[in-house]
Amino acid sequence: MIKDNGDAVKFTKNNNAAFNATGKPKDATITGGISIKGYD
Repeated sequence: MIKDNGDAVKFTKNNNAAFNATGKPKDATITGGISIKGYD
């Protein structure tokens, strides 16, 4: 888990819900140009 940028993590988690709802893989979520893979 990323601990040094809580707002970005919350934003990413919110995006994950939207991505999952459209059937897109969580690992494809990109926030602020950073690809988040497997941090949950």
